[in-house]
Parts: sequence; structure tokens; C-alpha cells
Amino acid sequence: MGRLVEIARFYDPEEAYCARGYLRSCGIETFVQNEHHLAVAPHLRVALGGYGLFLTDALADEAKAALMDLDAEKNAGRAGVVDDEVYPAKRNWFWLPIAFITATPFVPVYKSKWDAFWQSLPAVLLYVACTMPVIFALLYWLR
Repeated sequence: MGRLVEIARFYDPEEAYCARGYLRSCGIETFVQNEHHLAVAPHLRVALGGYGLFLTDALADEAKAALMDLDAEKNAGRAGVVDDEVYPAKRNWFWLPIAFITATPFVPVYKSKWDAFWQSLPAVLLYVACTMPVIFALLYWLR
């Protein structure tokens, strides 16, 4: 077995796993460095340098060529194509205060009003169900 060589580095786990899966389908055995560390602490992606794709040095040239062919296939026929969104990005600012109050770390994307209502109703009810006993206990204690 030869020494290990890094052939690519990714900051998204999905991209690293897709590249590893593609190379495995080509018969090239690889592994992803830091996958278990970053599964536990994903906020350390940049600090740990992302996900490195490693394999033996005997297969490095073949793997790099396979990944380059994949990039060329992906970008073929895209000259002049602009990556505009099909649907315009419209923020639903109604949910922003609720997101801050409930410590939601993101601003929800636009959905129709009823879809957003029915999808967020269980989370809001669960939040209320969990906080109401605490509020009642505090009110009882302050009484």
C-alpha cells in the first residue's frame, strides 16, 4: 500500500460524499478525512480545513482525471446560462420576530401562507407546551 494523497478538499459533507461515491463507482477506493469530527462539530468546518478526499498515491492521477471529467460534464452546455432562480426570493418577514424569540438560527424561506402555517404549527405548539409549565411555575412562585 502506498502513501495517502489528498486529491480534493470540500467544505460541504454532501459534496465530499458524492465525490467519494463517484470514485468508488469507478473502482477507486477513497476515504474522507475529518468526516467523524465534523459530524459531531460541524461548526468547525473551516477551522479543520473541511473534508479532505484521500486515496493511495498509485490511484491519484486516475482519480483526479475522473473528477475533472465529472466537472467538465457538469459544466458542458452551460455557456450563456445564467443561474437565476426560477422563483424570486421573497422573504416572509412575519416569521422573523418568532424566529428570534424561539432562537431559530435561520430566516425561513418563502412558502405560501397556509403551507407555512401548517408546517410551523407543530413546532409552535411544542414550544408553547414546553414553556407554559415554566411560566406557570414562575407565576406561582412569584405569587
